[in-house]
Amino acid sequence: KIRLGILHVSMSGKSVEAVVRRAQQDSNAKALQWYDDNRKGKTAKQAKFLEIRKALYDAVNSNPKNPINRKEFCQAMEKINMSKPSAKLLFADVASGGRTISFAKLDGYLDRTATKYAIQKFKAARGRDRYVDLKEFINFMYREGMPRSRAKRIYATVDANMDGHLTLVEFRDWASELLKLQAIEQEFLDKANWPTSVRSRQSVAPAKQKTSTKSELKHTPKAKKKETPKPDVTALNQKLSNLETKKGIKWYDDSRAGRTKKQAEYEALRKAIMNSFDTNSSGKIGKNEFVAALAAMKPPMGKKNALRLYNDITNGFGTISMAKLDGYLDKTAVSLAIQKYKKMRGSDRYIDPKEFVAYMEDEGLSSRKARTLFRKVDSNHDGRIRLKEFRDWASDNLKVKVIEQQFMDF
Repeated sequence: KIRLGILHVSMSGKSVEAVVRRAQQDSNAKALQWYDDNRKGKTAKQAKFLEIRKALYDAVNSNPKNPINRKEFCQAMEKINMSKPSAKLLFADVASGGRTISFAKLDGYLDRTATKYAIQKFKAARGRDRYVDLKEFINFMYREGMPRSRAKRIYATVDANMDGHLTLVEFRDWASELLKLQAIEQEFLDKANWPTSVRSRQSVAPAKQKTSTKSELKHTPKAKKKETPKPDVTALNQKLSNLETKKGIKWYDDSRAGRTKKQAEYEALRKAIMNSFDTNSSGKIGKNEFVAALAAMKPPMGKKNALRLYNDITNGFGTISMAKLDGYLDKTAVSLAIQKYKKMRGSDRYIDPKEFVAYMEDEGLSSRKARTLFRKVDSNHDGRIRLKEFRDWASDNLKVKVIEQQFMDF
C-alpha cells in the first residue's frame, strides 16, 4: 500500500480523487448514458459500476480486514473537498445508523439512492396525473438525450403490464438498475451534484451567547410548550375496518376490475394516512404526530413499535413525506411478495403449476382460475415461475394488504 497523508490507497492503486476523475469521465461517455438498456450498455455500466464501487471502497478503507469507520471515511471525503459535517451526515446515511460501513451497507445505500433518483426522474417525466404516458415519456427521454424513435421503442419494454401508461413501480424497476453508476458519482464524487439533503443538513456553528446568571434565570418566564393537535384517525380506522368486510377485494385478483378496485383503495388509504397523521397540515408527518396517531388507532400501537415503524419509513432521517411513505409501502410489498414466493416454491428455486395451484387454493382461489393465473404470471411461458416473475406480479397486488398489515394487523 502507498500512504497518502492519512488516507491509505489499497492494491487498486487509486486515490479517492483518481476514482472521482474516472467516474466523471465514464459518466460523460456516450456509451455509458444512464438510459442505455440494451445488452451491451447494461453490461458496460454494470462492469464499470462494480469497478468504481470496489475502487472507492478500497481507497477509503485503510484496513482491509475491518470495515470503514467514521474517522477514515470523513478523512477520505475531505480529500475531495467535502465538508466534515456533510461527510458525517453521508456516513450516517450509508452506515444506516451503525458505526461502520461494510461492503454490503455500501451496496444497500447505492441501491436505495438509485431508486430515489429513479423516483425523481419519474416525477419529472409525469404530467398532472400519477402516470407517464407515451408522449410524456418520449419528451422526457428526448430531454435526457435519447432519440425520440428509440424512446418510443423502449416505452413498450418499460410498460410491463401493457396498459398504455407507466406507473411509478414500472418506471422505478426499469430505471433504478440503470442509475447505479450515476448514483455512485453524485453521492460521493461530484461536489456539484451532492444531494441537497446532505448540503442542506450541514450543521452551522451556533453563535456564542451570553451566559445567564442565576438571578436572571429566576425572573425569566418559561416558554409555553406548543400543544400538538390531537390526531383524528376515525376515517382511517373506518377504512381499515371496511377491508375485512369487503370480500370482493382479494390480493390475487388480477382482472382489470380487480386491479382498478385495489388501486383506488390503495390511493384512498395512503391519502387517509397522510391526512389523519399530519395534524399540523405541514404536508409531512413528524415523529410525535406519528406516535400519537398510532396510539389512537384501533387497536393502538405501542410507542416502541411506532418509533420502529417511523424509523423504517424515514430510514432514520427527517420526517415522513408522501414520497417516503410510497417508497416504504413499495419496498414492503416487494418483501411480502418474496415471502409468499418462498412459501410457495418446493425444494428447487422455481414454482411449478402444481405448487402454484395448491398455494392459491389455500388462499381461496379455485384450481381452474389458479391454472389460468399461472399462465399469466409465467411471463416467458417456460412452464415455471421465477422469483422475478412472481415478485413483479405480486408486489403491485399486495399494496393494500401491506397497509392493512403495517397499520392494523401489527
